Amino acid sequence: MTDANRLEFIVQPELLPELARRCGLNPGPLSMIMREPPGTTAPVGADQMLRVEGLIDDQGRVIERYCKEVATLANPNSRVRIYVIQNSAVLDFSSILGEDGSKLSYTVTDRGLVFRFPSDDAAILHWLSGVMGNSPFVQTPLAVTLPAGEAMILAAAIDLQRNDLLMSVIENHMRPVIMFKSADIAKELHASSNQATMFVSLVRGAMEYEDPISDVEIQGFLSTLSTRGHIGSTGPGQYSLSNPFFLLARQLKVFSTVLRVSYAGIDTRQ
Repeated sequence: MTDANRLEFIVQPELLPELARRCGLNPGPLSMIMREPPGTTAPVGADQMLRVEGLIDDQGRVIERYCKEVATLANPNSRVRIYVIQNSAVLDFSSILGEDGSKLSYTVTDRGLVFRFPSDDAAILHWLSGVMGNSPFVQTPLAVTLPAGEAMILAAAIDLQRNDLLMSVIENHMRPVIMFKSADIAKELHASSNQATMFVSLVRGAMEYEDPISDVEIQGFLSTLSTRGHIGSTGPGQYSLSNPFFLLARQLKVFSTVLRVSYAGIDTRQ
């Protein structure tokens, strides 16, 4: 779909390198287009798929106005990704700023990547306000910066506490802050890794952390987290969440919506 001021097209992810090649572009460090080695041949059926979307002419050349947008994809100045999980539905939206100030966006769908120029930022932010809600209430902010391994262990501890709090609601009997050992953390890391509404799964996905964590590493991370004050040590090998993270677990016993925002950009300051 095109008009004088707007452009919309659909591309399968595997065709983006071919589009960049036909436009004579080399993807830069921030590009979401995969760099392919010289001599790579076009995917089977590439011409037909690109022609159906109206991206190339009869000679297989990419139409000029589309090349301009592919150039923004190939060498962006910055990019923001908004990833939302709501129950079983997923929104994966990215907004890209080009070196010339132009903006376009794409959304991951079952049909492929839907690109829009100019970017649909305002529409997405309006939708997000409806999903996440607006509230006059202010909560005490909680922000910590941790290496991936420590973040995984802390996430597992939070999930352990959340599970216990849920059981206390079911049993109609409030229990104190739970105590846990390294073996409990190891079990929780395995149990929560593929569940979208568990902190372990969220941290693993956000940090792209796939390395297995050994029992020795778990114990080391627990000791470090205790030193940082994020968990408390109640005896040899016994730990519990510090109060801020216990409150976090209590407030988020169950949640159906997860919002993840990531940003990458080129620092142009001299």
